[in-house]
Amino acid sequence: MIKNYPKQQIAQDLGELGRTIDGLVESTRKFLYEDSRDLGLAAMHAKDAADLQRVVALLRVGEFRAATLSMRELDSACRDLLPRRLYEKFVLVPLDRLDV
Repeated sequence: MIKNYPKQQIAQDLGELGRTIDGLVESTRKFLYEDSRDLGLAAMHAKDAADLQRVVALLRVGEFRAATLSMRELDSACRDLLPRRLYEKFVLVPLDRLDV
């Protein structure tokens, strides 16, 4: 558990992130199967969805340092998809000061 990050807020942020991932998965399908196929965009959205799913999985099992490192390694466009509060609690804090 992260101090000053109540379970309710974590649940809200993970829910928001889950909806973002769902949107990426849907857009991947559209880029793959619609008339205006774009395999490059499909691959990019699929990678972003997988990267964010990894962050969610790490957070759910309490691997906060690993989740922080994963968030920091996201490309900037994908990192911008993180809920703001989640970003502030993990990415903006020096790893040695992560309050777990």
